[in-house]
Amino acid sequence: MKQAYEDYSLSLEAGRRTNLHIVVRLNVLNALARNAVVMGFAAEGLCHDAFVSPYCQLGPGLWPLSYISSTPSVPSNLQSTDVQRSTPHHPWIDLFPFPRFRDNMIHALSVRSFDEDELCLDMMELDGSLHQLDKKPSVMVWGESWDMRSWEASMV
Repeated sequence: MKQAYEDYSLSLEAGRRTNLHIVVRLNVLNALARNAVVMGFAAEGLCHDAFVSPYCQLGPGLWPLSYISSTPSVPSNLQSTDVQRSTPHHPWIDLFPFPRFRDNMIHALSVRSFDEDELCLDMMELDGSLHQLDKKPSVMVWGESWDMRSWEASMV
């Protein structure tokens, strides 16, 4: 991944062609990490499957308070919704700057309409052959991570 990003950043022609799909996915991961920082989420809580969003307070001990830091202001697109506060879900969903998308995902997950892990892999998978990844749909981030206008979905 490091080599792909360096090749792309240095405008090496071979790196630009073969590694673009990897750089796009790395940008999405970077955007989600930036949103986590803005929201005061500690990285430790995002890497465990068992954690429940800190916005959902439906029981004690779901997210240790040490995993949430206070932030003076969270952009409106990242502020929690009623659905996020009332329905248990993994915190990675909270990182997208689309309130309706987050609510729809949480509703769909609650009725088991799709597999959350498969969706995550579809959006951000970096493993696999070059020929597979560059033919998959992806999400792209072109600007500020908290601004919904900076995000784009590609259908390839």
